[in-house]
Amino acid sequence: MKLDDLNKRYRAQAARQLAAAITATLPPANVEQGAGDGALAKEEVKGFNRPVSLSYFETRKRLADSDGACTKYATDALVSAGILRNDSPLEIPERPTHKQTKGKEEETIIEIREYIPNPQDE
Repeated sequence: MKLDDLNKRYRAQAARQLAAAITATLPPANVEQGAGDGALAKEEVKGFNRPVSLSYFETRKRLADSDGACTKYATDALVSAGILRNDSPLEIPERPTHKQTKGKEEETIIEIREYIPNPQDE
């Protein structure tokens, strides 16, 4: 059915409703619902108080480009959760390692180890 098929009264009503729908503003989406600074669980998260090394092991249905793996988001989440103090080079002296394999089920395992400097690097 076309707008022109309606009688004059219904055509005017439909035009008003259409104009209202076009000009209506929706509230912005709340993409961080429930985000806050509170504890993530009943128990306080015990974080690391010394430098660490990070390794990311991913199983993916479709492998990412070697430069396309986004470990920054996961590292920031570890900081937000209180597991790491921050993601500065003082806390994570070496670049995190990243390995991926192809598989049917996708998963990411993050291994956090105490950083032990290599004596040859000093």
